[in-house]
Amino acid sequence: MKSRLHKDERYEQLLELAHQIIDEAGTDALTLISLADKAGITKPITYRHFGNRKTLLYTLFQDTLTKLAHNMENGINQEANSLDDAIQVFAKTYMKCFAEHGKSCFAVIAALKAYPEYAMIDSELQSFFCQTLEASLTPFLPENSKIPTVTLMMIFGATCTVGGMFINQLITKDEVVENVSRLIRKLIEP
Repeated sequence: MKSRLHKDERYEQLLELAHQIIDEAGTDALTLISLADKAGITKPITYRHFGNRKTLLYTLFQDTLTKLAHNMENGINQEANSLDDAIQVFAKTYMKCFAEHGKSCFAVIAALKAYPEYAMIDSELQSFFCQTLEASLTPFLPENSKIPTVTLMMIFGATCTVGGMFINQLITKDEVVENVSRLIRKLIEP
């Protein structure tokens, strides 16, 4: 007999299964009913966790960002002793997130844009990226240095572009890390 999952465990399981559905069949295939079926649970359980499809999609978006920020902070704290280390950790961690959830994250963002309240979801992603990059690198910059906002946005645009190239198998993971790292160094070093 299967044991029941704790509420938090079930929630994490549902998020992972939702990513799988999107990776396998796209966002149109993701509904609370299809998620319940894939998890082998009753439909009311998915409704209790997410309420509706729109909330599920936004939760997937937020979950990806939260995990990226957590992994970034841990990587910086454990591996970075210099600006170059921090740049490498940032590029590797961001690329790992792209490899794991980039395709589904882009699909979720596209699906969320169909809802008027999420029409500016790209701005939320851009803001998150810029804040995370700045928080990751600032401790290793000269005192009172600040990365200009336009520089952060240029790095965001370039990183998304090469991440998309990776998803479409036009560039390898190592090439992304190398090129993103080099770009960040060139744009922020004095």
